[in-house]
Amino acid sequence: MDLSSYFEPIKLEVALLNGNDKTDSLYKEVDFYNAEHFPSMEGVKLVVAGVADDRAVICNKGTATACDQIRSALYALKKPSSDWHITDLGNFKIYPTVEETYAKAAEAVAELISKGITLVVVGGSQDFNYAIYKGYSRLGRIINMCCVDSMVDIMPASKEVNERSFVSNIILDNPSYLFDCTFCGIQTYLVGQDMLKLVRDMKLESYRLGSLQADMDRCEPIVRNSDFVTFDIRAVRCSDAPGSSGFSPHGFYGEQYCQISRFAGLSDKTSCVAFQELNPVVDDRQRTAMLTAHAIWYFFEGFYNRIDDRPDIDKKNHKRYIVQMKDGMEIVFHKSKKTERWWIEVPCDSLRRKRYFNHILVPCNYSDYEQALMNEIPELWWHIYQKMND
Repeated sequence: MDLSSYFEPIKLEVALLNGNDKTDSLYKEVDFYNAEHFPSMEGVKLVVAGVADDRAVICNKGTATACDQIRSALYALKKPSSDWHITDLGNFKIYPTVEETYAKAAEAVAELISKGITLVVVGGSQDFNYAIYKGYSRLGRIINMCCVDSMVDIMPASKEVNERSFVSNIILDNPSYLFDCTFCGIQTYLVGQDMLKLVRDMKLESYRLGSLQADMDRCEPIVRNSDFVTFDIRAVRCSDAPGSSGFSPHGFYGEQYCQISRFAGLSDKTSCVAFQELNPVVDDRQRTAMLTAHAIWYFFEGFYNRIDDRPDIDKKNHKRYIVQMKDGMEIVFHKSKKTERWWIEVPCDSLRRKRYFNHILVPCNYSDYEQALMNEIPELWWHIYQKMND
């Protein structure tokens, strides 16, 4: 496959808007697709690609120009002491129709992920997540998705894909390759009880903003269990990120947003992240572009510090705990000796084990183990068990 046919080159001056041509800037570590050069994909593990399209947007027109603003802020940042290498493939090519753009983008996403390349999507709106999902589905890969968002982007009555309906379109895809979807940071006064009931009825998970802010470490296993993580900048309070329509005075702090992004970078399972809904038209002094750039920088840092310590990969460096419940049922936990991260094992029959092999060992917290010791079935275990045996 000729990947260059799926992308548009960028003008290098876009990446130099902040004068980031100093020897210690991140700019020096990037292999760009420009008018004169397409990067070699030999040995590439991390790719950046922009979305310069907002035709499907209903509430936040202007996101099509965000990718250039993010690049200029991102590549001005300093490189760390460790050796990073980033490939920037430019922007996904825009075709005459949104549907064709999605289809071609899905082909490119599938090609990158099939080669073990982690994709960082910058700019555009969340409607593009449907195209990313279709890339996974082309590979027949059943995935988990995490939406860092203040709202739940489900509109069951909408057949059109947009930033408010992309999750429902993914769920209704037939055949469906979505195993689980988790919403992190929702604000219930923006969601409503009917929508929360629908989320529960659909066996999806949601975590309120306040509960996560009280213990940000709860985000780590959620993100670690996700193949695809999408970041809506409107999950951040408007004082930290004013550059989007429909913002809220409440939300994650900028530091917390970056922390979640770093969790995604550290996750061996996460193969795609998307940073979306930045609207430069309303961004005050590029503050939101800079915050997004910082979040991506933290994703890079996590990515280059990954330790593949999953129990099914690194058995000798894991300790196995079996908790005997009073009714005779056993719940099995695994703990990494390298990182002290935890997993819980969810049982299923051989047929489902073959289908859901990548979702049987579920990242969890030590608190889930403590709950089992008190003869209480952890909510996470029960949630996944129901999905596997539905």
